[in-house]
Amino acid sequence: MNLPDLASTPAPLSGFPVGKPSMVQDSRDFAPASQTRQLSPASRGTPVLTPPLSDSASSTRPHPASSIPLALVRRIGEYPSLLMKGAFMSPLLHLSLYSLYSNVVPDMTLLPQTLMAIACGSGIRSSDSSRFFRRAMDAARQRLIASFPTHQCMEQWDALHAMLVYEVVDLRASLMEATEKWSHKAPVKGLRSPFLLKMTNSYLGHYPQIRNPDVGVFSDPNSNPCPAATSAWARWRITETARRTVFFANIVNFYGNRDHQTGKQTPYYEPLNDDLVLNMPLPCNEAAWSARNEEDWRLAIDSLPPLASRLSSSCNSLGCETVSSEISLKSIFSKFPKEHLQAELGTKAGFGDSDEFRALIVLCASEQFA
Repeated sequence: MNLPDLASTPAPLSGFPVGKPSMVQDSRDFAPASQTRQLSPASRGTPVLTPPLSDSASSTRPHPASSIPLALVRRIGEYPSLLMKGAFMSPLLHLSLYSLYSNVVPDMTLLPQTLMAIACGSGIRSSDSSRFFRRAMDAARQRLIASFPTHQCMEQWDALHAMLVYEVVDLRASLMEATEKWSHKAPVKGLRSPFLLKMTNSYLGHYPQIRNPDVGVFSDPNSNPCPAATSAWARWRITETARRTVFFANIVNFYGNRDHQTGKQTPYYEPLNDDLVLNMPLPCNEAAWSARNEEDWRLAIDSLPPLASRLSSSCNSLGCETVSSEISLKSIFSKFPKEHLQAELGTKAGFGDSDEFRALIVLCASEQFA
């Protein structure tokens, strides 16, 4: 199934209740090995992509290029709903940072700002309550903007993530409004984008190693802003979460300021930080992301080709495995044409796991940069 077919798919901190998980758990196991991620995409709450019922000729026929970004937007719009599914594990936030004690089941209700955003995103879809939840959403965003400078570590991530969920809810609504047959002037896009950009830039400024692909730097206690992170693995998890959040913020900012009919950006669109987005290390593979202890994480990292060879590789052979071994978007776009990326990754993009999320980042960025 090609990507366009997605168009048919609909350290405990102050302010957090006692008993909630810490921003960081140390290098101890937080789940038994038998409970590592064995779930299928469907059981994790991510829609399974199945091929359409068509003959082989029609299934391989190329789709209009204009349908690809629209399909991506629809996939992005699924994120708030996925957060309500019990077995869904967000690829933005490491499981250890929002699972209760050693429970492998994630619990977004531990994050108060995100919880509010999820509730608003759900309630706004009901015709009977949409106006109420729209007002609640606007009020919540005002509070987030006002209080964001006072937050640190996990509280800051929670606030930024909630802001992103609100923006995705607006993005989802803009698609619905674009299909309405009756005449109604759609709201102006991107009104809150300047606040999202400022919040994201403030957040990423606390992570000095966000650009560095070398995991060895996390042996330094000063490699991230959370003093409760006492191991290299803990510090890596926090910075890896920050990278993923910044990638998602860039996606939301780009598509939230885009006319989905013309494929052009709105006049007031401002990029987040193109140099950072293009050169920041892409999300790691699923094995490293889902490791349940520091030993398993190091084994997953050590199984990758040496960093020096990946940084200096001049291989230009086409293939998904080669794409997945690249470290940055800049490296990928220097070797692979946009059409190849769409063909290779079109059926793999989503929120089901780290590999799907990486594919989503690459495909969205190919519309922005390639």
